[in-house]
Amino acid sequence: MAEEAEPETVIIIGPNHTGLGSQVSIYPEGEWLTPLGSVKVNKEITREIIELAEIVTPDEQAHLYEHSIEVQLPFLQYILKEFKIVAISILMQTHEVSQRLAEAIYEVIKRNNKIIVIASSDMNHYEPHEVTIKRDDKAIKAIMELDSRKVYNLALNEVTMCGFAPIMTVIELAKKLDLKPELFSHATSGDTSGDKKSVVGYLAMGFHI
Repeated sequence: MAEEAEPETVIIIGPNHTGLGSQVSIYPEGEWLTPLGSVKVNKEITREIIELAEIVTPDEQAHLYEHSIEVQLPFLQYILKEFKIVAISILMQTHEVSQRLAEAIYEVIKRNNKIIVIASSDMNHYEPHEVTIKRDDKAIKAIMELDSRKVYNLALNEVTMCGFAPIMTVIELAKKLDLKPELFSHATSGDTSGDKKSVVGYLAMGFHI
């Protein structure tokens, strides 16, 4: 999908685990450094999103100790080599926030189609493997149905996924772009560690034409 789109910019949306910073924080400018090198922030697209979505605030503080966005970068560097990022951390994980953010990103993509969007999130946390698989399956079904409200309700009541607002944002964006979901992989930490007593679920999905 990434090679077909030849993206120049990757918008990465992650949850805010620390509580630092504003409700929806976008990293304003500069570079992010990983062992594979540095990645520049796309200042122009960042400004566009700030102008289009009044809920988004330029803010570095939310990103200082947050891992959900930075963990995606080495994979992207390995695959894409050269690209810029837009980093958005969401603390206020509501359905309305996801809708408004999706609308802003949609307007940006209409003007620049060399963009891909990534939602960073774990799935169900710290329950036995069998329980996590069953809970995750409910969320996966909702994502495949592009039902962001069902994702929201599951996250509040049953599936302890940390980045449900990023997931809802991507779902809302996929509907606007008329994209279809595809499941790539679903597993838990127990599949690799062998300890299935208390696991975290992991999911890889994509949306395409």
